[in-house]
Amino acid sequence: MSYRVSLDGGHTNVVDEPVIGEGCTPRAPFDGVSVGRVAMIIGDMTTPPISTRGGKIVVPVNLTVTDPDGRFANLGKSSIYLVSAVLIGRVDG
Repeated sequence: MSYRVSLDGGHTNVVDEPVIGEGCTPRAPFDGVSVGRVAMIIGDMTTPPISTRGGKIVVPVNLTVTDPDGRFANLGKSSIYLVSAVLIGRVDG
């Protein structure tokens, strides 16, 4: 996942960077997420990012889950292999 900042209504970007959790790396941007192995996606139109009165940004996301052998795991015994999470952060600068 990445974020972009535009000063001209989205025509050009002054920032286009990956979202990385505190203490994480570009190859493992969040706990349990690894590039090329476990996906993190923003949900559909029903889960847009929102901002709080305190200036935080809240982003609902879905993650694929793998078992210890690296196979997709269905933790909820549903028809999909995803779990939900919420990213809570801020934009520095």
